Amino acid sequence: MENLEQRGLAKRLLPPKEVLAVSKDELKVVKLYSTDRSYGSHMLICVGVEKSKLEVNYHPDNEDFILINNRRKQKPLFLIIGLYPSSKLDKLAESGDLSESDFVAMETVFNDPELSFFTMYKDTPHCEWTPPGEGAAPVFFVTEPSELPRKECVFEDYILSVVP
Repeated sequence: MENLEQRGLAKRLLPPKEVLAVSKDELKVVKLYSTDRSYGSHMLICVGVEKSKLEVNYHPDNEDFILINNRRKQKPLFLIIGLYPSSKLDKLAESGDLSESDFVAMETVFNDPELSFFTMYKDTPHCEWTPPGEGAAPVFFVTEPSELPRKECVFEDYILSVVP
């Protein structure tokens, strides 16, 4: 594989150094590549997360999570996922009926063929969360449309938090 990389023929899924150096309260994204739009463009990104504040968002199209690492010691990574499409969660928040039962906090598993590779469907509210404290920030990969916008969920009068 190293020989193929040196020849510019292939690239392993290894996180870039700048993603491994993520700071507290930061989510760092590095685009590894995007394809030619004339063929139906997508991109591959590498994400480093060191965030204990919840900022729920969604996308208007699907994205694929690839949770692999090279046996690297890192903090746990949780996905906070809304159990309804964003429009329904917005309505629940507007009516004052949004509750913890409308979300799930899922601890992710790395390097497992059944749990580490999945598609997050469009319009699914979600965010990444790491517990505060010491430890290396979790790093993972995502492939998605090359111009996929991120849309913030704004839940007026609500403060979201994870209680361990």
